[in-house]
Amino acid sequence: MRKILLLLSVVLLYTRGVSQGVSDDFNDNSLGTGWNANADYVLTETNQELAIAASAVGPGYENFIFTFPSKDISSVPFVKLNMKSAAQVNVRIDLIDGNGKVTNNSPIVKAVPGTNTYGAFTYNFYNLFSQSYPPPNVVAVDPTDIVGMIIFFKPGGTAFSGTVYFDDLQIGSATGLTLPPAAIRLNQIGFYPSAVKTAIAVNASAGPFYIVSADKQDTLYTGTLGNAATWSPSGESVRKADFTSFITSGSYYINVPGLGYSHLFDIKNAVHHDVAKATLKAFYFQRASTALTAPYAGD
Repeated sequence: MRKILLLLSVVLLYTRGVSQGVSDDFNDNSLGTGWNANADYVLTETNQELAIAASAVGPGYENFIFTFPSKDISSVPFVKLNMKSAAQVNVRIDLIDGNGKVTNNSPIVKAVPGTNTYGAFTYNFYNLFSQSYPPPNVVAVDPTDIVGMIIFFKPGGTAFSGTVYFDDLQIGSATGLTLPPAAIRLNQIGFYPSAVKTAIAVNASAGPFYIVSADKQDTLYTGTLGNAATWSPSGESVRKADFTSFITSGSYYINVPGLGYSHLFDIKNAVHHDVAKATLKAFYFQRASTALTAPYAGD
């Protein structure tokens, strides 16, 4: 039993990852390191809030940047903050990874009303970690290595001049948020090419499902969801997506109209190779009264 529990814990650690967070409440009235802006924005931390004075920004996609040490926000892909303005303004936030890739493929924009009263805003980047500009290629943004965010006021719109206030900025696990259960559930480690391959779509309508490339640009397989059934332990209505006949190795998403995309998964030979190595290594680290030598233990 002890060995079984150890094996299970290693598999969970290997597949789940550790989310990290960043927060700034602006209470020290001193603009911290990491905040950078050009002459179109003037940033001042005072009265326990961040004041951003903008001068005719918007049409040229002027922006300011907040950078921080690398954080893994893959399991909590959120940014939360309070914002207010005396004039209505759209505020866009993009995230940056350690390789300089930016989440601009599906930009998130929030409308701050001109009431000069703080409102709470949440930016949800789930399934939005990709970059499409400059074209033509779409590339992945690494949610496990997020190093900053870019903020735009009225991006691509009419010129905006005015002051917008930020308070209680939270990123990743600092937000205290959690993702709802995935609507498309599958083995996130992946599948062997010749094995049975299925996913479960929750509360889905009858119709097709698609296997798409990792950049979400190409549809590689089209299937039909199975009949609806009730999964008694959860009471959910579910349909099976069977793609056993799709045997091409690679990394993919499943897309179900109305539900969105699944987690990224692999189809490849030796798909469990890495997790098997991690499990065996855990037993090595559990040994008593013997040195953990570098050739076998490592970091």
